[in-house]
Order: sequence, then structure tokens, then C-alpha cells
Amino acid sequence: MKKLSIFIAIILLILCLTACDPAWPDIDSIVKIDEIVSIEKIDYSSPNRKRSTIFYRIFNDPIPFENGNYTILDVIDKEEEQEFIEKLSQYVYVTSDRWNSPDGISIKITYNNGEFLIINYDYIGEYSADGTYIKRYGVYPGKKEDYEEMVSDCFDE
Repeated sequence: MKKLSIFIAIILLILCLTACDPAWPDIDSIVKIDEIVSIEKIDYSSPNRKRSTIFYRIFNDPIPFENGNYTILDVIDKEEEQEFIEKLSQYVYVTSDRWNSPDGISIKITYNNGEFLIINYDYIGEYSADGTYIKRYGVYPGKKEDYEEMVSDCFDE
């Protein structure tokens, strides 16, 4: 019985030590600041958006970004891009991914090679110039209202 108790204690200790969240990148390390061509506020419609599950890699693959499914609402001035990225880093926290695509009011950051990053309240994804999925990140945002207020404040409209 003593050996069983020690074995269970060791297993629980191992589980506790390995259950910690890994170090997620911050938004500053995801955005390629020196390669930005434009930062746009867009309204994107994704009819196939699904919440990820534990089996998302098998059943819930990320979907391509459909270039015809969004409207550009506003564009950040070039001289305000750095300030915008700094503000964005206060409201967006990268964690495990939860969705297979963005939806609604989003930020599109386009790079000089045509690739772009889409940042939504609950989604971050990288895409090639033709909309092909490259990589996605998860987002653990603060309050949705704070994020929406920050986006509204940064874009003139």
C-alpha cells in the first residue's frame, strides 16, 4: 500500500509540473513591424467559422482567408503604426488557438511580401498573399468591450 501511495504521489507531482501553460509569444513577437505595408480595420464574414475542440487538428482545420469576404473600413496612417502595435499589445494576449477563422471586425496587417496577419478579438492567423493559411495563434483577450474601444480609438473612421 505504501508503494502505491508513493507511486500515485509521483504521478500527481509529474502531472502538476507538466500542466503549466507554455510561454506564449506576445503580439510584438508575432507582428513583423519592419515589414508592414498597411494596417487596415476590416469587417470579415466567415460562414464556416467553428470553435476548436481538443481534436481541432483532426476535425477543425483552419480555413483559407476569403479575400472577397471582407470590407475595408479604415486604414492606419503610416506614422501611427508603431503606436497602434503598442496599444494592441495591451489588449491582445496570445494563448492556445480556439477558432478556425476570424469573423467580424478585425485588423489586417499586410507585409511587403504580400503575406498578412489577421487579428480579431478571439483569433490571430497568418496567411499568404492568396489567403492560404500559414499559421494561427490563439487569443486570450481582456474584455471584448475594451478591445473594441481600442480599435475604434485607433482608427479615424
